[in-house]
Amino acid sequence: GADKRQEKTDAVARRMIAGALGIRAPKKTEEERAYERAVREKEVKRREREKEEKVREEEEKERARRSVWED
Repeated sequence: GADKRQEKTDAVARRMIAGALGIRAPKKTEEERAYERAVREKEVKRREREKEEKVREEEEKERARRSVWED
C-alpha cells in the first residue's frame, strides 16, 4: 500500500549486471548473508508489530462503538 518501502539490498542489481556481462555472480560472503538475514528478520518483526497495532485499534474502535450504545 502507501506504507514505507522495505529496505532494499544491491543483490538484484549485482545479479542483473553479472548476467548482462555474461559472468557468474560471485558467491555472497557469510557477512553479506548474515546482514540480509538480519534485515529480513527486522522487516518481518516490523510487519508483525504493525499488524498487532492494527488489530488493537480495531478492537478499541469496536469497544468504543459498543460503549456508545450500552448504558
